[in-house]
Amino acid sequence: MITFILHAITDFSSSRRGKFVVIMFWLLVTGALVATAPRLASLYNDSLQQQMPATADSVAAQNLLLRAFPSSRGTPALLVLYDPGGLNVDDRIRIRQINDWLITQKTLPVATVVSAFTVPQATAQLISPDGTTMTIIAMLEGSVTDPALLKAVAMIRHALQDMTQGSSLQAYLTGPAGIISDATVVFGSVDVRLLLVTISLVFVLLIVLYRSPILTLLPLLSVGISMQIVNALLGFGAKAGLFAVSSMASQIATVLLFGAGTDYSIFIISRFREELLRTQDRHQAMRRTMRAVGEAITSSAMTVILALLTLLFAALGLYSSLGPPLAIAIAVMLLAGLTLVPALLVWLGRAAYWPFVPRYQEQQPEAAEARARGFWGRLGQWTVRRRRAAVVGSALLLAVLAMGTLDAQPSFNFLSAFRVPTDSGRGYALLQQHFPAGMLAPTTVLIQLHGATPDAYQHLVQLDAITAALQKVPGVAVVRGPTRPTGGAPAVDPAALQRNIAALPASLRAAIRRGQGLPACSDSLCIRPTPDILTAIGAYAASVSFVSSDATTVQLSVIFNDDPYSLPAIQRIALLHTTLSRTLAANGLGGGAATSATFHIAGQTAQLADQLAYNRRDTLLIVPAVLVLVLLVLVLLLRSLVAPLYLLLAVTLNFLAALGVGSFFCLRIQGQDGFNYAIPLYSFVFLVALGADYTIFLMSRVREEVERHGLETGVIFAVSRTGGVITSAGLILASTFLVLTTLPLTILYQLGICVAVGVLLDTFIVRGLLVPGMVALLGRWNWWPRRRLIQAKLALPMLLVLLAASLVSCAGDGAQVAPVAPARPTPASHPSLPVIPITAVDDGYEMPTSLNLHAGLVDIALVNNGTQPHQAQLARLHDGVTPSQVLDEFVTKRDQRAGFALLTLAGGSDIVAPGYGQETILNLSAGEYALLCLVVGNDGVSHVEKGMIRFFSVAAASAPVTPPASNGVVVMRDSGYVLPAVISTAQALTLRVINQGNEPHEMNIVRLAAGKRLQDLLAFFRSPSGPPPFEEYGGMAALAPNGSGWIKLHLEPGNYALCSLIPDQQTGQLQLERGMIALFSVHTMPA
Repeated sequence: MITFILHAITDFSSSRRGKFVVIMFWLLVTGALVATAPRLASLYNDSLQQQMPATADSVAAQNLLLRAFPSSRGTPALLVLYDPGGLNVDDRIRIRQINDWLITQKTLPVATVVSAFTVPQATAQLISPDGTTMTIIAMLEGSVTDPALLKAVAMIRHALQDMTQGSSLQAYLTGPAGIISDATVVFGSVDVRLLLVTISLVFVLLIVLYRSPILTLLPLLSVGISMQIVNALLGFGAKAGLFAVSSMASQIATVLLFGAGTDYSIFIISRFREELLRTQDRHQAMRRTMRAVGEAITSSAMTVILALLTLLFAALGLYSSLGPPLAIAIAVMLLAGLTLVPALLVWLGRAAYWPFVPRYQEQQPEAAEARARGFWGRLGQWTVRRRRAAVVGSALLLAVLAMGTLDAQPSFNFLSAFRVPTDSGRGYALLQQHFPAGMLAPTTVLIQLHGATPDAYQHLVQLDAITAALQKVPGVAVVRGPTRPTGGAPAVDPAALQRNIAALPASLRAAIRRGQGLPACSDSLCIRPTPDILTAIGAYAASVSFVSSDATTVQLSVIFNDDPYSLPAIQRIALLHTTLSRTLAANGLGGGAATSATFHIAGQTAQLADQLAYNRRDTLLIVPAVLVLVLLVLVLLLRSLVAPLYLLLAVTLNFLAALGVGSFFCLRIQGQDGFNYAIPLYSFVFLVALGADYTIFLMSRVREEVERHGLETGVIFAVSRTGGVITSAGLILASTFLVLTTLPLTILYQLGICVAVGVLLDTFIVRGLLVPGMVALLGRWNWWPRRRLIQAKLALPMLLVLLAASLVSCAGDGAQVAPVAPARPTPASHPSLPVIPITAVDDGYEMPTSLNLHAGLVDIALVNNGTQPHQAQLARLHDGVTPSQVLDEFVTKRDQRAGFALLTLAGGSDIVAPGYGQETILNLSAGEYALLCLVVGNDGVSHVEKGMIRFFSVAAASAPVTPPASNGVVVMRDSGYVLPAVISTAQALTLRVINQGNEPHEMNIVRLAAGKRLQDLLAFFRSPSGPPPFEEYGGMAALAPNGSGWIKLHLEPGNYALCSLIPDQQTGQLQLERGMIALFSVHTMPA
């Protein structure tokens, strides 16, 4: 049915009357749309590039920040004022003029100004230690997309230039407002340049390739008409709110239209030339042309369209915003390729090829002669004759090139996104030289109090302890908060400050917050204040910018030592989460306390941390989806299962090789600081989808020629006939993407390099050697299980189901979990081993007082009869250490770090929910052992600190015991878990667990609750609040390096996670944050 419709469309476009109807239709539609469509550039929405799901922690933090601190609304502009000889008196006078101008200018949307003049107590933080640089922070009203804000930035920069003219003082505007303004200016200057350079380049290439002025103009004409229609459709869609269009999407659409549109035209022009040589009637020749290449063009375009639409499943707006505009562009170009291009070409006929007009030849050359002509004919012969060398050699070459990806580092730096000098970049460079680099974009920690006394001023002692803990995090330069408004140590003892502020009258506190001060008060304390009250008044006045008006929310400003857009700073956000979780619990503000607290982390670094996580999620979702779609199209086109599989592998290998070359060139040769984190996924989608164009075109011709001439002759003939065409198309497509390298944006530069290299590799290596070699090598197996056994009406729904399954399973953290099945059983001990029966209750362990254990294998059978989760962690006491010493550290001093220094972790039964149990088998050596529960209770105190600890002895070995048989092995490494496939089956299993890392690790098994996702799991561990989104299913408690044991499982169907909640020895970050987490699903065994 689809083929019938396709042939009807192309036959009509090729007919004597139809060609005129088609041409007139395109001209009328173009004219009508251009006349009525809105201007697309005025509808660009570049905020999509930073859009994230509302569930992201940084988004929730930003929303809380705006609610609790309305003055934080807007975009900060950071003025950097620098004199290389040091700030002199004249400089300071000029800076004061700048400060006053910012405050008094009514036309500027300036909400607040923070400087050494407006906040004298912050002078030490606003002037560099060497006295050469001063900063002024101006909060500008409006969002980054507000034209008024961009105008304000331009006005401020012009004023800075005027006020510093004739002096040695240099002034720059950086920070988020400056960076966004520079990005807008850079983006706005590239549209016209991109179009002109692309047209010029394609024109030159077509002249060189065809040496015909008419054939050069025909593809440009069809692309130009298509571009006008695409811009109109995008304008209508954006104005109606159907989708949004960013400036980057528009620029990439331009490149795609010229690249893909020219390719489609070349395919048609080349085949039409062949048909004119053997067909006298030009209309009949075009009809045969379109029947030969129409299906290939349609299949390749649909591949690109479907691949682009998979971006709609992305969580990041950086990806999802590209899908609809680019898919619309390719769809319009496909329609032009099926109708407008053949209509124009058949209208011109043979004259289109002037001066090299193809004449009708009654006698066609023999295939053997034709195949041997030219470079591609000889290459085809060599490839068929040396097929193994062609396949192995080309595959090895691509694999070697792919090794360039091994040292590629992702880059999130906004400033390195520009390839031209900018005002914000110069200002930031000065900040890096004279201040902590993190001052450019501080990170904000928000602590929200709940419960009995949610007043921050009643918890200043705890808040100061939290501030001090954050200050100790490696890489943190300064933390400012209500007790430390200027950073460093608190000027007043927090306990005394808490008492004195509590004594201030409410009227005085309200007056200070309104900025009215002492004169507005009538209370006697305002008239005759004591020294303590004066100190409290000053401290309260300094704290109001850190405490919300209702005193329930506190903000702490965290400034890093390094670049806030760098990968180390981004990774430090997870360490802040861990530190806050532990510090809140340790200071009585954990879940279950009378007054508890939750926290969020806001700021650009926190946003980048979320973007990194969502980027990983989107990659794991979209890559399999695109591969399945390409496989679908290839199976439907080739009616085979074997050929599509190796073609897909070839395309994937080509992508990795292109990424390797691009990475090596950009990072090693050009010295760029990293690959933009979006480049791998962008490149994958474009290279796999566009690479399918040439795959489809070549394999369609191979199938046609093999059926006509046999395998070897058919392959040679197909390579000979398509080699020049694919080369021409590849050179033009690669060149159009190389046009992106002329733009001043690093992301487009890197994308242009990667895609251009990938297209060239695909053109010469994959299509010239690898694919023809594989076809010749496999012979008749290429078409297994034969075309007639794979019907489109069966393959389409089958592969669509496969695609849907891929999207669901690859979503990872988006998977839904079925309701909980019947309760899992408590453990039954191993019949041939000595057993330690352990019953956990909320106030301790119940177990035999005399165990009579000998060194060797021991069965640990834990049953939880308490109301909270519990575990049975075993640890051997170091030689010479007594139980009383261990008790003193864990229970009396509550110093777990010192306690663990006395022990060697030996494994055990990990956390199980109330009413359930877990059985593990351990190989215990002789010595004294401790049994501990390290679970933190609802009150924020770990159970071991409440006395949930027991001791027992293991005597020397009496007789060896045979280890239990296992169904598989779980390996714990410092970087993650290696799981056996059998863990995904719902059956009774015995798994061996081995710690091959250099640190202790655990295998904590949790089952995700219905409707919960991976991000819910991570959010709970980072900031425990409310009921957990999982149920504890036991696992292997912490094992020391090289330790091992066995675990017995019988998991029910559902979605599970393995994770390690042990803090990292160096950073304190939970091990799950650095990769010690793995998802798996359990399925019912087939009957």
